[in-house]
Amino acid sequence: MNLSGGATTLEDTDAQGDDTSSGYAWKADIKNGPMQITAAYAYENMRSIDTYFGIGVIYTTSKTEKVSVGWSRGLKKRLAGGADSQSSGILALGYEKNLGKGAKIKASVFNLDSNADAIDFNNWGGVAGITIAF
Repeated sequence: MNLSGGATTLEDTDAQGDDTSSGYAWKADIKNGPMQITAAYAYENMRSIDTYFGIGVIYTTSKTEKVSVGWSRGLKKRLAGGADSQSSGILALGYEKNLGKGAKIKASVFNLDSNADAIDFNNWGGVAGITIAF
């Protein structure tokens, strides 16, 4: 089990004046046998309040293959003027195969659901590739 977290405060000085920002984040990884569960949460407060939560599960099906599923959600709420907010969520399914000698095939299929500035969209996509580590 791995747990990590942190907090920050900063002062942004520019031509528009001074702003103070603060935030924190935490992450947990739990691994037991072939299964790994990862979760994270982050919060930031500056000119908007931004929050993020995500969770994922990675399952090792064999010595050379892994499958995964993950979900995350982000929300941005503007402080000045109040009501405008933006949100997005992602659901992803992944596959990885180790080909040996540092080469891997990786692929993901995902759904992105977003609501930003009165524009809603819900799209599916996919990506695949080969990675080589030296």
